[in-house]
Amino acid sequence: MIQDESSKEAIKKNTKGSSEGAPAEANLRTPSEKPTETLNPHVSAPHPPQDPSSHDAGQIHEPSKRCVDQVSVKLVKTESMTPFESRTLALGGFTLLVLILTFIIFALQLRESRKQTAIFQEQARQATLDALKAREQADSQFRADQRPVVWLANDPKMEIGQFPTPQGTQLLWDVRYTNFGKSAAYELRQGHHCEFGSNALSRIKKPKLSKDRMFLPPGKTDFITLVTSPLDASSIIASYKDYGLVFWFRSQYEDSIGNRYESNLCMAHLQAGGWQYCAIPGSNNIQQCSASNPCDEN
Repeated sequence: MIQDESSKEAIKKNTKGSSEGAPAEANLRTPSEKPTETLNPHVSAPHPPQDPSSHDAGQIHEPSKRCVDQVSVKLVKTESMTPFESRTLALGGFTLLVLILTFIIFALQLRESRKQTAIFQEQARQATLDALKAREQADSQFRADQRPVVWLANDPKMEIGQFPTPQGTQLLWDVRYTNFGKSAAYELRQGHHCEFGSNALSRIKKPKLSKDRMFLPPGKTDFITLVTSPLDASSIIASYKDYGLVFWFRSQYEDSIGNRYESNLCMAHLQAGGWQYCAIPGSNNIQQCSASNPCDEN
């Protein structure tokens, strides 16, 4: 034991002396000389370098793992938020959600509003068309009710008279006509034609209108006098037979807004003394002149 302790003391002195005198001794060495390593039994030798490939890639040494844990702890502590920041973030998220929902509701309301507007526009357009149609119908009904109507009077008194002349006897009679409408007949023009004797009905023609223009108030009755050419006795006798005297009375007139109408009246005398309407197409009618139903202005 004493020997061992002496040996240990000697080793400590040698180690201390070598560590203190190493710099000076190192300065005296030549570059080719290598320093002699002194082994200290109490100091563990450094580990030789190891090949990283000899260990697992996922294995981490204890010192490195402690560093990573410290960094992770610092990051977690740094990224954690205060209660105020958490409430602010939650409030921001809630506000964003409210804005999104508000936008969606607004878009839906706008879409529905456009649909309703389109429906209202269509209803307004249809109402306008209906109003125009109703007005046209009312105007048409009003014109039909208020329009002038010129026709043979209720009491025509078409008595045939005779007027002797040096050339022969003329037959004459009055044709009375009335405006049965509720408005005046403006720009009234008339025309008449008469035939007499045998086959008078086959020779009657639609008369031409005169150039003269007259005004006939509603309810007013007026007349024209028809006169034949001078007749001899045999012609007079033939004229008093059925259809021996035929006349065609035509009138054309306008209402207060310029609509034009035309009345045609054709009648034949009977031997019994009465008068009968002519069985000729278009000889007894009242028509409204238009582009689709024109009237001859002559």
